[in-house]
Amino acid sequence: MYDQKSRRKATRYSQGNLFVMVKRYGLMGVFQKPHVVNWMDFNQFGMSFVSECKYNIGSDLLIELAINDDASKESLSGIVGNIINAKKEPAGTVRYGIKFKFDANDYMKSEGVKESLGNMEHVLKNIFVRLAENRIS
Repeated sequence: MYDQKSRRKATRYSQGNLFVMVKRYGLMGVFQKPHVVNWMDFNQFGMSFVSECKYNIGSDLLIELAINDDASKESLSGIVGNIINAKKEPAGTVRYGIKFKFDANDYMKSEGVKESLGNMEHVLKNIFVRLAENRIS
């Protein structure tokens, strides 16, 4: 798979129309109401987002992702992510760092999930390249 160092070195994309919704466990192990969050960066190994909701470091979240670009569309639900860090932002929100938890269950271990996350990263990369080209021209 990958180690912690290679995860940190992987390029992270921060532009594109990615929709992110998260749910956390509530009382009695039931997932609470989902929240749409503002994503900050993304790659196939993890992501960060900003939210007004409070989450605990070490907690698992259930994540739904969708991206829709002119050329391609991809969506995934049931992605398990672990909160590995949190940083208070000046606006009063918190920026959370999430590492996708590929050993969480059989679904997360599947090649389909890994491929879809890679495809999402590829779509974001293409958007990033197009935006950079437009700025130069």
